Amino acid sequence: MTTMCALIRDDTSGEPADPAAAAGRHEPPGPGTSAGPFPARHGADGTQQARDDAELLRGVLEDSHDCIKLLDLSGRLLWMNARGQRAMDLGRFAALRHTNWLDFWRGDDYEAACAAVAAARVGGKGAFTGFCPTLTGVPKWWDVVITPVLNTAGVPVDLLAVSRDTTERHLAEAALRASEERFRQVVENIPGVFWMTDVAKQRLLYLSPAYETVWARTCASAYAAPRSWLEAVHPADRDRVGRALEEKQAAGTYDEEYRVVRPDGSVRWVHDKAFPVRTDTGEVYRLAGVAEDITERKLLGEQALRSQRLEAVGTLASGVAHDLNNILAPILMIPGLLRARLPEAKDQRLLDLVEHNARRGAEIIGQLLTFSRGVEGERVSLALPHLLREMIHLIEETFPRNIAVEQDLGAEVWPVVADATQLHQVLMNLCVNARDALPAGGRLTLALTNRRLDAADAALPPDLRPGRYVELTVADNGQGIPPEIIHRIYDPFFTTKAVGRGTGLGLSTVLGIVKSHAGFVTVASAPGCGTTFRVFLPAGESEAAAAALEPTAAPPATGSGELILLVDDEPSICEAAKIFLELQHYRVLTAASGEAAVAAVAKHGAAIRLVVTDNAMPGMDGLALIRLLREQLPHLRFVACSGMDQEGRRAEYAALGVTEVLAKPFSPGELSGAVERALRRQS
Repeated sequence: MTTMCALIRDDTSGEPADPAAAAGRHEPPGPGTSAGPFPARHGADGTQQARDDAELLRGVLEDSHDCIKLLDLSGRLLWMNARGQRAMDLGRFAALRHTNWLDFWRGDDYEAACAAVAAARVGGKGAFTGFCPTLTGVPKWWDVVITPVLNTAGVPVDLLAVSRDTTERHLAEAALRASEERFRQVVENIPGVFWMTDVAKQRLLYLSPAYETVWARTCASAYAAPRSWLEAVHPADRDRVGRALEEKQAAGTYDEEYRVVRPDGSVRWVHDKAFPVRTDTGEVYRLAGVAEDITERKLLGEQALRSQRLEAVGTLASGVAHDLNNILAPILMIPGLLRARLPEAKDQRLLDLVEHNARRGAEIIGQLLTFSRGVEGERVSLALPHLLREMIHLIEETFPRNIAVEQDLGAEVWPVVADATQLHQVLMNLCVNARDALPAGGRLTLALTNRRLDAADAALPPDLRPGRYVELTVADNGQGIPPEIIHRIYDPFFTTKAVGRGTGLGLSTVLGIVKSHAGFVTVASAPGCGTTFRVFLPAGESEAAAAALEPTAAPPATGSGELILLVDDEPSICEAAKIFLELQHYRVLTAASGEAAVAAVAKHGAAIRLVVTDNAMPGMDGLALIRLLREQLPHLRFVACSGMDQEGRRAEYAALGVTEVLAKPFSPGELSGAVERALRRQS
């Protein structure tokens, strides 16, 4: 080793090393002296043989792919092999001779280099990995090993530093780390659950954090029990999903939608798709996939289908309403015709019963039409007791008989300014929820009361003004709401009902409507003790009173022999209206169609003073008839009747000069008033 050190101390340019310095550290080579690690070979000239071996060793060092340097014990450069000089972009080593190799490093790498030199200086071995650019600034990473060079006494006199260029490996590892980091950022931030397992699906290799959001279980629990995710699948879906796991995942055809039941009982819909990961030879060695939460999309799809069904039901309801209103129209007129002929109290009570039930049927039909259309009405001053009475009638007709309805509608309840249709929806949603909480029957309570709330009232939210409110209470003594989910009941799509029984939109709709009316909602509930919702709506400034449905007496006769043409395709309506108008001292003609009415006008001409016509008739409808007759007889006046949506046609009627529009079924008094006003307007 000492001979090798003496040889490599020569500069590559051929300049000799300092002999005195060399003599101070090593025994100079001489005849018969061992030449480094290679044993001396026997021959005529042993010294020449040793020199040949040393030159061979030097050639090996020079041609090494590593950067090999000889340092003194302080770290100064004494020698560097040719390949090392090229690796460092060094033209002549002489420029760096005796510079301190430690100064090439920076920061933590400098500390690591100093530690490696210190270890080798005392006979050990130092190693580290660091960054050191070439002299021309090319970035390079090196694996460095430093060992001591010992003299014959075994004392370190120099240091041998071997640096291997690991730049390509480092860059590849850095690229891999960057790729893995990008992958981690992607899979940990996408809303879907990314997962990876072995082929046997016995070991979970990776699971993204979204699992904790969708399944509401920890990733740690899934790693500990790799099939626990399957145990959370809805029982109705679990067998299907389990079969698909075995049959489809490795084949690349796994694409399933299923439900997950979370610990709080809520249900989420998941779209899970998997694909096999293969080796270069095509062998499947792992499975990966993404499970996406599609609950909102699923519920929106169901809601769209439900809306389409409701639209179809609404269309059907309109047609049925037309027919039912035509049936109720003569029934509602007949009691008024018979009151004068049946003066006995018993007969009057029977007539009251017929009229009351006919009106009740007409109201129910009107409510069904309002709900099926889903239209928003104008915000007007409303008397809530009247609104609740209508809802109670509907509940009594449609809810199970084992649910008792109690009411406390208060006295002189303040009116509110509101959209009647929207408040109907609020009441309906709250009452339906109460019904569902009473599967075995129970008590449903509806109540109204006036409340004055000041700023200190705990019930008043901080963002609302103190003042007068009407408190609407909907309470049941049913199952109640668990405390762990009560804070989520207003969340859109949150529902604890079975699939197909709820959309999770009912209470969010209630809250939205009430807030749009500048009101608020409170809830109190406990499992097994029932639930109480209180809706607070700002009271209006003016008083409003609900009209009572009192039996109508026959109106006094108002006619003077005027000729009226009744047009309706329902014979019973024509007959009842004809009898009534004749009792009112009018002369009456009837026609069963628009075409028949045209013929009657052609025959009687200007003698006809007024036409009372239905709108929906086969062939020529009421609007077409009015347009035609208006052109022929400009002086003719009209009363229009409709068993469907007369509000939607008022503008069309008004454009033709028709201001009297009756909604079927109408009472005798309503018909008499419309006829009298139309004739008076003519004169």
